[in-house]
Amino acid sequence: MPDQATPNAMDVRCDPAKFDTFANGHPFDLYAAARAKEPIALFEHEGWRYRYHVRTRYADIDAVSR
Repeated sequence: MPDQATPNAMDVRCDPAKFDTFANGHPFDLYAAARAKEPIALFEHEGWRYRYHVRTRYADIDAVSR
């Protein structure tokens, strides 16, 4: 039975700008959900001047890096 305190990975967006995301180490379940649901995610944060994209699949990161 899943822990009731642990949110469903598919219902939660992994936000790399929040320290809470990594409070208990790397959230590998959230990474997997991000790769499946949102391979290129746009993030906007209140008070931040710029938006940014996060690529979650290796092939996408490799292609952009080249």
